[in-house]
Amino acid sequence: MFAKERRLLQLLLNTIVVLIVMAAILVQPNLGDFWDKSVGTISSIATFFIAIFLWFNDLSRDWKDSLEKRLSVDYCFINAKGEVQVAMRCVGAYLSGEADIRQWGQQIGKQMNNNELLSFNPLPFQMSLTPLFDEREGHFYKPYYLVIMLDTDTGRLPKISQKLMPSIKDNKMLIWTRQNGMTNEWVEAQSSPSTDASAR
Repeated sequence: MFAKERRLLQLLLNTIVVLIVMAAILVQPNLGDFWDKSVGTISSIATFFIAIFLWFNDLSRDWKDSLEKRLSVDYCFINAKGEVQVAMRCVGAYLSGEADIRQWGQQIGKQMNNNELLSFNPLPFQMSLTPLFDEREGHFYKPYYLVIMLDTDTGRLPKISQKLMPSIKDNKMLIWTRQNGMTNEWVEAQSSPSTDASAR
C-alpha cells in the first residue's frame, strides 16, 4: 500500500477510536450497557468502511497499473548564468514499466544525441504524475517524468553531440513529441525543467 493511502487509513482508524472514546465518556453512567449494545455495532460499521476503503484503493491501483505508460524526459545543464537550462526534451515516449524509466531515458537521450552516449549525473530525478486523459487518442494514460542533468565543459555547455551544439549555443532546445510517432523540432530553450512536459 502506498504511503499516502496508509496515512488515510491510519487517519480513519484514529477517527473511529476517538469517536468510540467520546461516546463512552458521554454515557459513562451506563458504560456497561454502552459496551454491550453499541461497541459491536460501531465496530461492524468501522470494519465495513475500512473494507470499502481498501477495496477502492486496490481498484484504483489496479486501474492505474493497467494504463498505458508514457515517459517525458528533460535533459538539462547548468549554463553560464548558473541557471538550469533544458538542452533536449522528449515528450510522451512509450514506457513498458516503471523499472525501465532510467534506462529508457538514457537510451532516448542517446538517440536524440545523434546516437552518441550522454555524459550525465548518475543520480537522475524521476516522478510519477497523476493519470491524464489524451483527448486526441481518447483514453487515459499514466505519465512519468525524468530529469537527467548533463555534464558540462569549461564553457558551461553540455557535453553533447557537436551536431547539436550550434543550436544549443543559439539558446535552442531539441524537442521530440508524440504525434503519430516521435517528431522533432528546435524551439526556444527553457530556463528550467517542467512537469508540463507530460505526454500529449
